[in-house]
Amino acid sequence: MKYLPLIVAIFAGLLALYAQEQEPGPLLQGNLTVSKVLVVDGQTKLEALNESAEILPGDILLYELEYINVGNADAENGEIISPLSDGTTFIPGTEQGKNFDLYFSTDNGQTYAQPPITRTEVNSEGEDVKIQVEVSEYTHIKFLVREEIKPGKSFKVSYQVKVNEE
Repeated sequence: MKYLPLIVAIFAGLLALYAQEQEPGPLLQGNLTVSKVLVVDGQTKLEALNESAEILPGDILLYELEYINVGNADAENGEIISPLSDGTTFIPGTEQGKNFDLYFSTDNGQTYAQPPITRTEVNSEGEDVKIQVEVSEYTHIKFLVREEIKPGKSFKVSYQVKVNEE
């Protein structure tokens, strides 16, 4: 079974970088790589995805995002935002990189919070109660970069998702 919409979403590069500039001149160029994580004979291997790749429920995908400052000034306070593809769930603890804070959205990128994320619901007695949001409800991931990205330097982050069962 192929997940064409998922592949299209992956290769469309559904991610954005927002850099709050302190000085004019930084210019960040981004690159997204998506691989399927395979375990063969107890060894973890990565398989690059292409248009003909078959993605099945239960597959693990690795998203690697790299940004290079090709400008002439430092990029500061950057945010790397990546939508989580429909039909996938973020795997907690798989985020990698240096000097970032991690946030998630459950409302298609309108607001972000750090886990555990809660929402308020009204119970049967009409009282407001806080409910912890399930990881499967995350729609976006945001890496808040806590370092300057100097001209010519890069910043890399990665995370994994699991393809949901139908």
